Amino acid sequence: MSLYQKLRLLVRASAEQPARKLVEMNDIKIFEQELIEIERAIKGAKLHLAKVKAEAKMLTVANAELSEKLMLREQQTLEAMDKDEVLAQELATQIAEDEVILREQQKQLRQLHKMEEKLTADLKKAVRALEGHYRHLQILKASQLSQRALPSGSQTQGLNSALREVNESLAAIQNRQARADYLDQAEAEVENNLSGNALDQRLEASGIHTGKHDATAVLERLRLKKSA
Repeated sequence: MSLYQKLRLLVRASAEQPARKLVEMNDIKIFEQELIEIERAIKGAKLHLAKVKAEAKMLTVANAELSEKLMLREQQTLEAMDKDEVLAQELATQIAEDEVILREQQKQLRQLHKMEEKLTADLKKAVRALEGHYRHLQILKASQLSQRALPSGSQTQGLNSALREVNESLAAIQNRQARADYLDQAEAEVENNLSGNALDQRLEASGIHTGKHDATAVLERLRLKKSA
């Protein structure tokens, strides 16, 4: 029996007999373990596909190199036919042998490409099916939890109570922080008033020169000197 058929039986049983427990927790655990095993198999298949692709790549490079070698040997044979018949014969023999090897490697490459296509298609199908099974598994788990929930709603009441406590703690922290900020500001104002800085601030706010030596005063003095 396939996993999908098992899942359909589980869902059908829950729909036809609502008075009974939806699904036993052990059944869900077994089903989840089956999905985990399938996931491991998919990982193994992915590794196998990677090896096939790597082998196909290596064989493609080897075929290209052998093809170039054959082209060179053919050119060398053509030149040797006019100079050394024996050498030309040896080159022709090597060409014939290499052509057999190239045809065999090209056949192997075609088989690897077919295997790669099939593995890719099977993996895509398996991954989509596994994702669907996991979605159904989450539905089963959610249904199981809803069946086991307390009718009095004490779980949500406990959550609401905890949230209220957190909000109260946050409000208390913010209140203490505000008091601390106000105290820092008050201490700064007291220190400012006692040190005489407050008088300078009032003079500056009124536009009255305080006698402080700053860059603005220097530039103003130099402008007056230059205009004179």
